[in-house]
Amino acid sequence: MGAAVEETTKPVAVGFGISRPEHVKQLSRWGADGVIVGSAIVKQLGEAESSEEGLRRVASFVKALKAALPQHSLYENEDKAYGSQLLQSSKCLV
Repeated sequence: MGAAVEETTKPVAVGFGISRPEHVKQLSRWGADGVIVGSAIVKQLGEAESSEEGLRRVASFVKALKAALPQHSLYENEDKAYGSQLLQSSKCLV
C-alpha cells in the first residue's frame, strides 16, 4: 500500500474485508486515509430483528470503526483536502 500512497496526492482508501476496528487501525498505520466497508454493514442489517434495530446496529458499528481512525485530519496535506471535504459533507457518516 505504501507505493499507492507515494504515487498520488489523492486520498487512498482500502475496502476488502474491513469488519473490525483493529482492521481500521492497522490500515491507518500502513498509510490508508480511509476505509470502505460494505459486507460487514450488510451483515449488521441482516442479523437485526427489525429495520430500526438494523439502523441502530449499523450506527453503533460505524461509530466503533470511526473511533479507530486516528484523530489527524486529511488537511495535513492540502492536496488531499478534497477527500476530507467529501468525508465531512457525507450524510452517511455517523
